[in-house]
Amino acid sequence: MCASVQVGRVLAELETLGLSQNTTVVLMSDHGWHLGDMGEWSKSTNFEPANRVVLMIREPSRPAAANKIVHVNVELIDVYPTLVDIARYTVPPALEGKSLIPLLDAPQTTPPLWKNAAFSQVLHDMQRYLGYTVRTADWRYTEWFLYNSTAGKADWNAVQATELYDHRNDSQTVFGYHERVNMASDAQYGNTRLLLSALLRTQQAVSSAAITPTAQQAVSSATATPGTQPLSRQPTLRAPGSGSGASSLNVNPGRIMAVISVMLSLLVSRISVWQ
Repeated sequence: MCASVQVGRVLAELETLGLSQNTTVVLMSDHGWHLGDMGEWSKSTNFEPANRVVLMIREPSRPAAANKIVHVNVELIDVYPTLVDIARYTVPPALEGKSLIPLLDAPQTTPPLWKNAAFSQVLHDMQRYLGYTVRTADWRYTEWFLYNSTAGKADWNAVQATELYDHRNDSQTVFGYHERVNMASDAQYGNTRLLLSALLRTQQAVSSAAITPTAQQAVSSATATPGTQPLSRQPTLRAPGSGSGASSLNVNPGRIMAVISVMLSLLVSRISVWQ
């Protein structure tokens, strides 16, 4: 039975148990999947099909977001601070991810100072190389570094290869089509490559600073203390997919916050919010 049917069964059971108005549901994938395209199979690449994934959020307290698609850069590291924010706990300051609540509150408006890029990385060739990639609205840029598996880090002074792909006309072509022509050596895009390379290094420095013991302790402390009382949910529209055949699911009625993560290989890069 297809995954979308299972999602409908979960939503229907939440309705049956009377939990639909105080339960947040997140549908996400950890990666996409190559099916022979670009000469690749499986997931371990820095190309679009492996890194652009489904992310859907059903949040009853945000009726403005119902059935909306938000076309901005988001990352899976944004899911945790979003759920902490929804539960009205204090979002730890050391996190790299950003709460998606501003997008849920105003799905048709990009918030000021919203992130302009998403980052991914993958080890390749028996962990000899680390590929670090940045995706903006218009470009994907990737640098490959020698990787020291003993030290567990890449040598950022030993760039082995670079890739630059133009996504400005994606809406007019098939998915991932523009990552078939590497423009990294094209002189007319030299400034673009330099700017994106600097963006990669800035993010790497932020990531390194975010995993210090002090930062980890701050995350643990902040998450343990609620910021305010739990949400008082207002009635909203009935969830889709509710129908017969869902009563056999075992959903814990005592769980106020239920996060359902279904691992799909859908090659979608957008937030869809439904209620």
